[in-house]
Amino acid sequence: MASTVIVGSGLAGYTVAREARKRNKADEIIVVTQDDGHFYSKPVLSEVYRLGIPVNELVSRTAEEMARQFKGRVLADTKVLAIDPAARTLALDRGSLGYDKLVLALGAEPAALPLDSESLGCLVTVNSLADYRRFRQLAEGKKTIAIIGAGLIGCEFANDLVRAGYAVTVIDIAPLPLPRLLPDANGQYTYAALEGLGVRWHLGTGVAALSRRGDSIAVALSDGTQLTVDLVLAATGLRPRTELARRAGLQVAHGIAVNRELRTSDRNIYALGDCAEIGGLWLPYIAPIAPAARAVAASLAGGPQSISYPCMPVTIKTPACPTVACPPAPRAEGRWHSIVADDGVQSLFQDSNGQLLGFALSGAYAERAAELAPALPALLH
Repeated sequence: MASTVIVGSGLAGYTVAREARKRNKADEIIVVTQDDGHFYSKPVLSEVYRLGIPVNELVSRTAEEMARQFKGRVLADTKVLAIDPAARTLALDRGSLGYDKLVLALGAEPAALPLDSESLGCLVTVNSLADYRRFRQLAEGKKTIAIIGAGLIGCEFANDLVRAGYAVTVIDIAPLPLPRLLPDANGQYTYAALEGLGVRWHLGTGVAALSRRGDSIAVALSDGTQLTVDLVLAATGLRPRTELARRAGLQVAHGIAVNRELRTSDRNIYALGDCAEIGGLWLPYIAPIAPAARAVAASLAGGPQSISYPCMPVTIKTPACPTVACPPAPRAEGRWHSIVADDGVQSLFQDSNGQLLGFALSGAYAERAAELAPALPALLH
């Protein structure tokens, strides 16, 4: 009996397990994870207060329930130390495990901040349910929270935390929030909407140092501003987990490099989700996972499937300013055309012929996303 081993128990890993089982009823499927293996919706973590979900109810299925669902095994609390592609084995912290096919669904980790050890010790990050539980424990009874990072996660947490009654300050070296997703007009709208909710901004400056002052944290900004808060949340973006693949000799660019079948430079190893890069694209979002998982499962079953991606708009969960963005490709030529109204902003990125290549929709205009998306070129044909 052949075996497929999947490393990672997030949405990508478990979706591959389910899709692979649909196509193959006999082979062994094993999910290996350094976490507890319980399944939950990671995107929900930045809106738990708004949704009113008790932390102990965030898990939708236990590891045992997931294993029964895909009729396989979950090796929880198990760390993969190394991959030996020649021998097709994994070195684990509790022995070794062989595989016929290997799927890497390693996810991404918080990007490191260039701070000293004392400053780093003052930070909290949220990249898993365990992280979120710790954050909630630390936030209990606190009043002021600083968020480093005005990107997607930072803005979503800012909206959620200020609605929960915290005094929230957001810090970023960028001049406006969400600079990678939004043009200036939409960024300014987001700035004003969250400021109206109570968020305080310190943009165009970074964090120079953090230090503990009793139960508080002193925050020194690079522009000389001094803040005192109860808790500091780092939301400075993610980087794909690639070290395991790199040490195994697999090709790595920004993420683990895969072809249109999601196959790495080793024909028996696949990668998908936040750890993978396909055609120069790194897409750390939910939408690409399902089609990628189906393509991997098809290849595992012996019928290689070349993946294609339509445009996939990103919904930013900031109820104070509903926003949907689909940025143009990095080297696309054109310019933004913005309509600014009291109830929202519509920005369309068009080339010299008027072809729509991207959009950013804020406020009332967010409802146009479904109408505009079909006009955009595919990410991968």
